[in-house]
Amino acid sequence: QASAWFLRGIGRLLGRPGPRGGSGRGGVSADGPERVSSEAAAAEWGLAPYERFRVASWLADVVEQDIREGRARWDGLVSAAVEGSDELERAAAASLARGLAEMYADVALVSPGEAGIFDKNVSRSRLSIVILHLLPSAAFRTGLEALAAVASSSAATVAALLSANIAESADADADAIRDASDSRRPLESEAPAAVSGGAHAVDSNLFWIGRAWTDFLGAVLEDAAFVVNDALGRLRDVRSLEDEMDGPDWSSLHPHVQHQRRELHRQLRGISAHFLHLTDRSLSFLEALVSHDTLRSAMGRPPPAGAGGRMAAFIDALVEQLAGPTRVELKVRE
Repeated sequence: QASAWFLRGIGRLLGRPGPRGGSGRGGVSADGPERVSSEAAAAEWGLAPYERFRVASWLADVVEQDIREGRARWDGLVSAAVEGSDELERAAAASLARGLAEMYADVALVSPGEAGIFDKNVSRSRLSIVILHLLPSAAFRTGLEALAAVASSSAATVAALLSANIAESADADADAIRDASDSRRPLESEAPAAVSGGAHAVDSNLFWIGRAWTDFLGAVLEDAAFVVNDALGRLRDVRSLEDEMDGPDWSSLHPHVQHQRRELHRQLRGISAHFLHLTDRSLSFLEALVSHDTLRSAMGRPPPAGAGGRMAAFIDALVEQLAGPTRVELKVRE
């Protein structure tokens, strides 16, 4: 019970600043959500994005230690507190689900000036390990599913989410996916234009719960698209260098130039391996999410609650690169 209370609090710290019970947020009406400045939000909880990220990093350390030391699930600090069926453990699981979803998206708001050397993709990869570790818990999955359910719960909530420009269009083309463009507005964005269709007022807490899901889903796809695109791009660079090194003009280059090209080849191979490792994690994370029926159904819905069109475009672009006419560009020596 102590662990459950503790992790319930951790989930609240990971989440976006502001009370989680529906008060303290700007109301959401037919004109969209009121603007909530990052300064005002931080004043309510006192945690800026980087401070929340530090909490998330600590949680990732704990989970990775559990995994590394092979602790039984019931003996681990994190999973044990969200696997039960009593009210407190369900509350801890729901709090962690929302907090991790919001932090996963808000990694993009962490300032490199605050964090020093900071890799957004590595940070999200570590958070995906935490979520994967918790997914076997039915209570945790229910927490994620509840976020998705709110995002599509009423016409008014959907209209408010759409007006905030959170989700990509369902017919996003493959080029947009390859570029990993992200049109989601940050937390401190201006209030959106008036909600179309005469939507009625939307409960503030419902809007922000729904936004937690849409931002999380957008970030998962954005991250997958970026690391896949970068990994394949680096492989093409390696192949181009290898073609040059095997070409007839290589022997005519000055030895110093040859040394520089070999060193660049070595560096590109290391970078490619790094991004391929992130790609494996990212696609495994996406696969784990869609392996659960309710989450798969939620992710496949039209925006804003889902991103079926975006997922289809991403898969289409990936298959084209791996099996299309340019696949030979990805073949390297090792």
